[in-house]
Amino acid sequence: MPIVLRLKLFECRRFESDEARARALDELDEVLSRRFASFIGRMRGAFIKAAQVLGSLSPPPVRPKYVRKLEPMVDAAPGGRPWRHVRRQLNRELRRSGHTGGVEEVFSSFDREPLGTASVGQVHRAVLRDSGRVVAVKLQYPDAKRLILSDLGNIHGVLTVLGKKAEANVVKEYRSRMGQEFDYEEEGRTMNAVSSFFGRGGSSGGGGGGGGRSTGARRLASRLVVPRCYEGLSTRKLLVMDFVEGRSMREALLARVAALDRYPPPIRLPLLLSLRASTERQLALLLRAQALQIFELGTFNADPHPGNVFLVPRARRGLGLGGLCGGGGGARLGLLDFGCSKTLSARQRASLARLYMGLSARDDDAVVSAAVEMGMRTKHMDRSVIVQFATHFFDRNVADCSPPAFLLQLNQQDKITALPKEYMLVARSSLLLRGLGAKLQAPQHVSAVWAKEARRYLREYERTRSVRT
Repeated sequence: MPIVLRLKLFECRRFESDEARARALDELDEVLSRRFASFIGRMRGAFIKAAQVLGSLSPPPVRPKYVRKLEPMVDAAPGGRPWRHVRRQLNRELRRSGHTGGVEEVFSSFDREPLGTASVGQVHRAVLRDSGRVVAVKLQYPDAKRLILSDLGNIHGVLTVLGKKAEANVVKEYRSRMGQEFDYEEEGRTMNAVSSFFGRGGSSGGGGGGGGRSTGARRLASRLVVPRCYEGLSTRKLLVMDFVEGRSMREALLARVAALDRYPPPIRLPLLLSLRASTERQLALLLRAQALQIFELGTFNADPHPGNVFLVPRARRGLGLGGLCGGGGGARLGLLDFGCSKTLSARQRASLARLYMGLSARDDDAVVSAAVEMGMRTKHMDRSVIVQFATHFFDRNVADCSPPAFLLQLNQQDKITALPKEYMLVARSSLLLRGLGAKLQAPQHVSAVWAKEARRYLREYERTRSVRT
């Protein structure tokens, strides 16, 4: 019986008490969540993308048992294509990049089993024949673009028929942005731009706003790892990049918490406190790196979900906890997967900077002014609705419900007639980073970190404008 029908039938049942209903729902969720995760794994495509978002947001749009079944898909999707298909497609893409000898010409070794799989493609470990460098090879599934865009269109249609307007609008906006994720050449260029930005100490992106050296990016360089793309080997469906050793933040933290169990309570408590403090420092570093990409470089990774942020180990120290419990040997952050990215103009960054300065100061007048400047409109221009929207989507949670549900609540107060569309990927970044913080039990207020970079950028932007005039 379909999952939706089972849930609808459950709603029609009568129970002796609320406790009996809760127990029955818990048992039903245990069964249906397994079926739901299995269905997602079989359907792949856009369904994996949806699962990654559902498993990353906080509060989640679905009940806890479903989230727990979906969370592993944030790090890796189930399955993968057989080697014979991978090899055939890999040779075809390498010929397109000018390497007619295929796999044997380019690689001295190539792992047949994928390191990870995702909605768009899968990643293998390999070694370059000419340099001996270890690389990650990301190969796109042949029909990924057609299938995923079709899936998203179908999901949008179903949500529209069901009257889920807020959810349908979110899917529509995401579908319009999805096309760039299928162009690995563009992803490689973005990856190299971010890698160079942090590697050389940073300088502002195009469009004005200052061209000086960035103290912030230079300070973060030794604490971040951003792989470089080998553009001469890459195509629109093949991406060859530096291999980054490590584990996702979520996986690493779970492993380190489990490792604490072998210590007696008197030792475990201080280690747990140290682990928490170190996790908060890593999240602050991640937020700072994102702010520098947005405000200074002008191009940023719009998909910083837990599976795309790695902890890259240095030399191990301490009690075998991989350096995450503090100390100078702590892990670096690896920033991966730049398939979903966004570039903001100098003027757009200035508007966004004003918003974050207003959010940080809890200045409603400044928040409303900036949000309207960014394109936010409601039917009656209710200031409270505009402030709540800007706060919840760009800074911190103001309601204990999922973003689509909160959007629906706001529409009931005062219909939102225009969203700040050019900035919604910034909002997505904020939501994903806060979701990661919540899962690591370290809630975040984005403006507390981003306002500093926003203020610095706005000063430079205004200075540049005054010089030009």
